[in-house]
Amino acid sequence: ENLTNVFLNAIQKRSLQEPMHGVPFIFYVDQGSANTSGLFRNLLQRLNVEFIAHATHNSRAKGQVEQANNLIETQYESTLTFKTINSLEELNADAAKWRVMFNETKIHSRTKRTRNAVWQSISTQQLRIAPPLELCKELLTTTPDERTVTGNLTISYAIKGYGSHDYDVRHIDGVYPKAKLKVVVNPYRAPCIDVLVINQHGEEIAYTCEPMQTD
Repeated sequence: ENLTNVFLNAIQKRSLQEPMHGVPFIFYVDQGSANTSGLFRNLLQRLNVEFIAHATHNSRAKGQVEQANNLIETQYESTLTFKTINSLEELNADAAKWRVMFNETKIHSRTKRTRNAVWQSISTQQLRIAPPLELCKELLTTTPDERTVTGNLTISYAIKGYGSHDYDVRHIDGVYPKAKLKVVVNPYRAPCIDVLVINQHGEEIAYTCEPMQTD
């Protein structure tokens, strides 16, 4: 639960003061039990994030992460000697205040710019906007549902927060009335859905379908 909250907080846009946000294309981690748990892996799969776990006892594989930990220990944790912190909430609030200041003002030794300035050079192709937080939490336990194709080649699917819609699936190869299709919400285009189909090479292909417009 803690890992999930940290990850979801990291990908959401927090405020105008903190421009860093977005869903990564690759998540590179150690093989801790939380990182490799089924629920968290399911969340990454639904968000279309490639999961890579490096070999055990090889912390150097994430050198940038270790350096970030070192910065927090030496630049922030040392300041706690002169402060009174009474709760975890106060600690998180104080750490957030420091984080905003650090990313906005401290010059990175390699880039000669602040971390916020470097991040803002990201292109629109590289930035994947995170779905709303409530939908992200739903994705934790969301697995593909099976839907039966109707006689007019449509299926119905309900998404929490978006209601139930009908979807035209006639453009999907091999579809016929009463066929069974695996369906899951498309988190980046909800209430669009992805219909998952296995192709001739055994690969899973996702067809994105928009809700049918009715009056």
